[in-house]
Order: sequence, then structure tokens, then C-alpha cells
Amino acid sequence: MSPSPRSSARRWSARVLGAAMLAGALVAAPALQASAVSSPPVVVDQFTTTNGAFLLLKPSAGNVLYSTNSGGGNLNVTDLSASPPSTTQRVLRAGQPGTNRELDENTDGSRLYVTSFTGIDVVDVLNPSAVSVFWPAPAGTSYYSTAYDPGTGHLLVSTMGSAGSSIVELDPASGAVIAQHPTANLSYTQLAVDAPRGLLYGTASGVLTAMRTSDLTVVATSAAIAVGTANSNGVAIDSARGRVYVTTGSGSNDVSAFDASTLATLATYPLGSTASAALSHIASSNYLVASFLSSSKPRLIDLNTGTVTQITAAPTGLNRGLAVDQTNGYIYNAGTTNSQVTVLATAVDIFTTTVPNASAGTAYTASIDAAGSLPRSFAVSNGALPQGLTLDSATGIIAGTPTTGGTSTFTVTATNVAGTDSQAYTLSVAQPPVITTTTVPNGASGTAYTATIAATGNGPITYSVSSGALPAGLALDAATGSISGTPTTAGSSAFQVTATNADGTDTADFAMEVLAAPVITSPTPPAATAGAAYSHTVTASGSGPITFTVSSGALPAGLTLDASTGVISGTPTVSGSFTFTITATNAAGSDASAYALAVAAAPVTPAPSSTPTAAGTGSSKLAVTGSNGALAASLAGGGLVLLAVGAGALIRARTRHLS
Repeated sequence: MSPSPRSSARRWSARVLGAAMLAGALVAAPALQASAVSSPPVVVDQFTTTNGAFLLLKPSAGNVLYSTNSGGGNLNVTDLSASPPSTTQRVLRAGQPGTNRELDENTDGSRLYVTSFTGIDVVDVLNPSAVSVFWPAPAGTSYYSTAYDPGTGHLLVSTMGSAGSSIVELDPASGAVIAQHPTANLSYTQLAVDAPRGLLYGTASGVLTAMRTSDLTVVATSAAIAVGTANSNGVAIDSARGRVYVTTGSGSNDVSAFDASTLATLATYPLGSTASAALSHIASSNYLVASFLSSSKPRLIDLNTGTVTQITAAPTGLNRGLAVDQTNGYIYNAGTTNSQVTVLATAVDIFTTTVPNASAGTAYTASIDAAGSLPRSFAVSNGALPQGLTLDSATGIIAGTPTTGGTSTFTVTATNVAGTDSQAYTLSVAQPPVITTTTVPNGASGTAYTATIAATGNGPITYSVSSGALPAGLALDAATGSISGTPTTAGSSAFQVTATNADGTDTADFAMEVLAAPVITSPTPPAATAGAAYSHTVTASGSGPITFTVSSGALPAGLTLDASTGVISGTPTVSGSFTFTITATNAAGSDASAYALAVAAAPVTPAPSSTPTAAGTGSSKLAVTGSNGALAASLAGGGLVLLAVGAGALIRARTRHLS
């Protein structure tokens, strides 16, 4: 059973004794790249009807193939979803015989226009039981070619006859004449619309003419298509390439390629057979397919290499009936001497040659586009995608979020029923640097320093101070991000480091303090006296905070050192000489100083045991004890003599008589 066209299929006109052309379907088609035919088309289905030989074929939405037969009085409707496909008929012009020339449809596919010399049958596609409406050609006029213009929504018809030649614009709903444009006795045998460019192409007397669809003003004319050519039998438009292809008549049997805007001749492809009957470009591909007015088999034309290949799988016979399912990539070929339709699958052809680069951490999508019959499958056949990306096997879309930077090489192979095609790719994942270091340690003046600014990203990465300045004596290594040196001056510094690679930059702000080590500046502490309150401050220069400790020896009993202020305070309880070392410390270092502190004894004040009284003359002795020796006293002759022993001094008091 043949594949089913998608419902998105739009305007396609398969023309025998006329053009098989493509309009609107290629509006967004990508540019095509050079390729070679990987495999010839293969037969995937054949079916026979009992309704006579086919002339015109047109695949449409809803798994339907429309065709007319050589009798001309019927429209065949073949259900491609049935197995085998089944065909029913709809009567045209109430059974009036005639030679049908073209099949066209409107934009939404709801109406089908079957054109003959005598008029146009309008078929209501959505209502299978409805009788077609016939729009007869005006008296003295024959209809020759039609083209539906989705831009204006008009049906364009070329006419000829005793009434003269013209192009008539018809309302596609009612058949009413909107405008008639005389063509100076040029009878256009083929009409085709390039919707993206808003141009109508017509062939007459071996010349291709381009007209604006808005007013049918001629904008370009080609050179003669071929010597001896009377009429062209086929026109195909390739909007993606900006080309128009035209077959010759009975003169040279070639296909000529023209620039779609200027109609300059670009190439000629010899078919090597008798005059062609129909021509179609296979959408989103590098290929044309042509049938003939003889028993010769159809030809596949590679538009890049110029190679013309006979489709040997096609049946033998007068196979002028030709159509291409532009959505699914199948060729329908039928003969005028039998009732058989052959369905040919076209080989898969990858025409995406490069994929865009990506950025780590950023969502990514790219499509591997290919022509060829559906379904197609895609696989990475060599190498690997960047981490975080995957290939959809059904659509050929590469998507995901790459996690790491770098360059990946891989090969994608597309496969369908007719063959395979492979394409190698290189995908670079950009990873701008990201500085991961958030702080740097402080330093000390006069002390060797090192710290590193680290960053992730594709290498190589260079580093620079982009704002502010490093402390004096320090430098930043541009290649490694290392800050090193010996700072010379204490203080605070603020600076910004920028990391740069081929993919971008990142910046980070830093603050750094260069600390000065403490230096004790206070002199030897003054002497103390036992029992007397004492206070002395040990001072130090340098960056704060500074802490003070007794690192050796000991303070006199009763004294303590305040670690944060350096104050020695308290009341010494014993006399003597004491040695100790005080160390001042901060984040940059320490300094120590040794001290000796003398504590003098407390002074002694004598106190009598009782108050003396007068007792006459005589003598007496007093015994007094003290901390520094004995005190002797005597009374003699009414006088008091004190003798202090051990105090190193003799104290003599004045004599006073007692009475």
C-alpha cells in the first residue's frame, strides 16, 4: 500500500501536456547543497483500476490520489489508505467527453479545478456526492492552462481562439471574471505561480515570461528556450534555489534552468528522449523528475551534478502520467495505455551540510534536513554528539543543552526504504569563561604572597586586571591567573579581574588587605610597689586587631595582661624583680619584647604599743619589731633615743624631757 500524503499538502499541479509544478510549499525551504543520487527510486506499490488509462495525477490531503483518464469524462478518486487502494469516479461535465489538461486546487484543498479546452469543472472535494459545477469557456475561446494564485486568491487561466489570446482572472468560488488581460496573441501553453516572489510564469512560442501576479505586468522575458521549439510541455518552480525549470517540445528534448527573477539561462539538462510530457521538482531536494510523450521511462535529474538517470523501476509503456507527493516524497507514474499506477520511493538525501555551533549551558536545536520518501530515520553512525545533546531518530532534530565546551565530530546517517545517505558534521560548543574564585586571601607587607584566580571554560583562557589595581609588589599572570609577589605597602585594594577566551569573557570583583606585622613600641614598664595599684600599657604598631600574650616568664603576682589592649594592671602582692616576654600578634605576624619589672616593698610606718606617760626621771627600754629589722629604744635622762637596726639608716630623734 502506498504511503499517505499529509494533510498539510497544498497547491500542486501535475500536468501532462502541461507542467507539474510546485508553488507555496517551498516558502520556507532551506538552501540546498550539492549531493549525488545515493540510490535510484524503488517501487513500493502498484495498483490497477478499471477506469482506463491515466492522464493527470494529483496526490492530495486525506490519503487521496486524484486522476483523470484518457476518456476525459471522469475524475478518479483513489483511496491510498485502502489495501489495495480503491478507486471511485466522479462524473465531470455531466459526462461530456474532452481532453483534460490540468488539475489544480485552492489553498485549503476544498475545491479541485479540472481544466479542459471547453471549460473548467469545479469539484467540491469535501462533498463526494456533489455534482461538479462546470464553468464553460467563453464563445470563441479555449482554455489552455490554469494556475491558482494563493496571493490574490484568483484562478488564472490562459485562453486562445478567435476572440484572441489573454489571461483571465476568475473568482475561484463563482467563476466570475475579475479581469481579462490581453496577451498580444501570445497563447501561453503553460502557467505557473511562484507565490513567494509574487510572479506568474508563462511559456509561449519557446519563450518564458515572468509577470507580476498583482497586475500581470511583464517584468522579464527569457531568451529562446531551444531551437525548433514550438511549445513547452512542463514548468517547475524551485523557490528555494530561485529557479524555474522548463521542458522543451519536439525540438531538443532538454530541460532548461532559469533565474527566477531575471530569467537568465543558468543550465541545460539533456533528457535524451522524445519530448517530455510532465515535469516536477521534488520539494526540498536536489531533483527534478520528468515523464515523456513516448514509451521511454521517466528521468531523475540531479540539479547539482547535471546527471540524468533513467528510473528503471518504472513500468514500461506510455508513462506520461506523473505526479510527486511533495510532502512524503513519492513519485506516482501512470500510463495512457493501461490502468496501472506505480508508486516509487525516492532515496533519502541529506542536504544539511553544517550545523550551527552551540554554547554550554544554553538550550540548542538544529535540524538535519533530508529529502526522500517518508518515513526516514536518523542515527549517529560515527563519533558522538556533544554531552547533553541527542538526535531524534524520527525527525533528525538535534536538541538539548550541551554541558561542556569543546568540538565534536560525528556522522549522521539517514535511512528510508530506498536507501541511505550519510553526512559528517563538526559542532563546536562554546564555553565562555566563568570565574569560580570568589575571594582572595589577605597578604602581609614584606612577606611573599600567592593566590590563583580560577575559571572554567574552553581554553586557552587569559586573565587581566580590568579595573582597579593590585597592591604594590603583586602581579597577575595572564596565562595562569596567579597573583604573586611581595607586597610592599600595607592597605586595602579593590580590583576587577577579567577572564577571556575565544567564546567570551567573565569578570569578578575582589578586595584584598595587605596587613603590616606588629612591632612593639612601648619602653620598659615602670617599677611597681607591692600593695599599690599598678597599670602600664604595652603598645604595638601594625594592622589590627593585635593580641598580646605573656609568651615566657611570668608577671608579678597580682598583675594581669589584657590580651586585646596590652594593658598590664592590678596590685602586686610581693616585692622583687620579675622578668617576662610579651608577644604582640596579628594576621600578618608577631613581635616579642622581654621586660624586667621591679616591685618595691611597701613602706612601713611604726606604731607605739601604748601612749607614754610621765613617770619621773629614769630610763626604760622599748622593743619594737618590724619587717626590716629590730627597733631599739631607750629612755635616758628624760630623752628618747630610737635605733633602727637592719634598715640601713640611723634615725635620731630630738630629746625631750619628760616631766
